Amino acid sequence: MSRLLLVLASYSTLPAVLGQVQTREDALRCAAEPWGRYSASGGLYTVRGEKYIYTFSGDTRSHEDNRGGVVSTNWRFRLSGNGTKCWERLADSPAAVGYRSTATVLNGTHVYLFGGGDTSFAATGHFWRYSLLENIWQELLPSEVQGPWPSERYKHATVKLSETKMLLLGGRRGTTVLSDAWLFDLERMAWSLVGSNILQVYRHGMTYDPRRQVVWINGGLDGNRQRYGSQLWLWNVSTYEIELVPTEGPGPSRLASHAAEYIEALDALLFWGGTCSDDVQLYLYNIATSSWCAVYAANRPDRRDAMVWALDYPKFYTAQGDLICHNFGIYPISDVHMFDFAAPGQGWQMLYEPRNERGRGTEAYCDGTNRGSCQPQPLLAERSSRLSQPEGCESGYMDSLSSWTTTTLLDTPTTTTLPNTSGTPAWGSACRTVVLSACIFGIVTLW
Repeated sequence: MSRLLLVLASYSTLPAVLGQVQTREDALRCAAEPWGRYSASGGLYTVRGEKYIYTFSGDTRSHEDNRGGVVSTNWRFRLSGNGTKCWERLADSPAAVGYRSTATVLNGTHVYLFGGGDTSFAATGHFWRYSLLENIWQELLPSEVQGPWPSERYKHATVKLSETKMLLLGGRRGTTVLSDAWLFDLERMAWSLVGSNILQVYRHGMTYDPRRQVVWINGGLDGNRQRYGSQLWLWNVSTYEIELVPTEGPGPSRLASHAAEYIEALDALLFWGGTCSDDVQLYLYNIATSSWCAVYAANRPDRRDAMVWALDYPKFYTAQGDLICHNFGIYPISDVHMFDFAAPGQGWQMLYEPRNERGRGTEAYCDGTNRGSCQPQPLLAERSSRLSQPEGCESGYMDSLSSWTTTTLLDTPTTTTLPNTSGTPAWGSACRTVVLSACIFGIVTLW
């Protein structure tokens, strides 16, 4: 199994927000910024050789000012190239296509979105196609698509099986939690029901594993609208049978509206966000050993759920979302963060720091930075060094690095270089922490 370059880190006592890529002066050069939003749809798509995070619709309500609601505005954030990183406004959609819907790109040119909530927060059964090249929306009607039609829903999940197929599972309609599964075949331009009682779930994490031709499912809420625990399901997309997978170690607890990805290069699963019960760690599931590893990287973003995320290994991105842990309120934000597994010593990097109050999270104890200041309590890494869970589980992913530099939060910070003497045992040596470092990016040329 390939090694995942991760690092455990603690915050230094420096007042600056380390790892931040964009300065406030850079942000002011941007022409526009979306209101903070959550429950948008989107992902990372490549358009004319450039990579962007796209975000469609979403809910802009905030308990701070009681303004906002479900919108039809759409944006993208450029990741590749040089220059100031800015949000760019796209064409408005005919309806609120993204509110707790899904977005799946097929054939590399069009994004397909089914369902979602409307401006009244009611589930819909609309089916939309968005052209990445032309920036144009089109609604696909039942008369244009063969087979039966999925019922109205939101808070469901889809995964891409191939360039022409996507799979949909679960969701919610009113108080009803759905358990059916649907396959959309672009070549046949047809929906088909592939299971009527797969798993009753919504707000779940779901990711496709092409090596085994299975879908992994974690978290979400059940038919009684209660959160699942750390259960992990394996769903065979050939037989459409599902099974509960026994796992070892402290896995993620009660996640919902979180990020879920399969990292093919590592044959591992990644989960992030969706709870107030952790310390914003990255959860890694080692498929070969059926064991969990919780990794505490530096500069972790504020706790949140319902964000947009994307994996472009070795980089993992997250944007927007709801800062869920402040007084049980709703506080949407429009920041962008990135974690580079190839440069773990840098920790998380803030690619975009919001500049206006409707995107920064200006509520009490939330200043728009990535220092964890929206937490009921500070991140543990701001107080002292932090080990992985279980201790040493990260070693199998770190053996290719020869040494680490550690720091602890003392009155006079000390630095020590630790040689790597662990050899190559998987999941079994002492943890290491690193001094945080900053990274600067340059200017973007917008489409």
